[in-house]
Amino acid sequence: MNKERRKQIVDVQGKLNGMIESLRNIKDELEGTKNDEEEAKDNLPESLQDSDKASSMENAISCMDSAMSSIEEDAISAIEDACNSLDDIE
Repeated sequence: MNKERRKQIVDVQGKLNGMIESLRNIKDELEGTKNDEEEAKDNLPESLQDSDKASSMENAISCMDSAMSSIEEDAISAIEDACNSLDDIE
């Protein structure tokens, strides 16, 4: 591989690493929102703890958990795999 193409690979790896950082920031932001929703649900009056509102909050928390798992286990992992593959170029 010539110097110019090697530089292109390094540039792509930098962009991929930037994507990983952005995804981690998004995941952290989502986790903060989820924590706020959990706290709000925990602070519902007892009379509302079995209500549709509480059920909706539980659903939102579950969906955010699922999204965070997808970001970490699927998106970030796939990008890391791509970076590792590029590291194997000699």
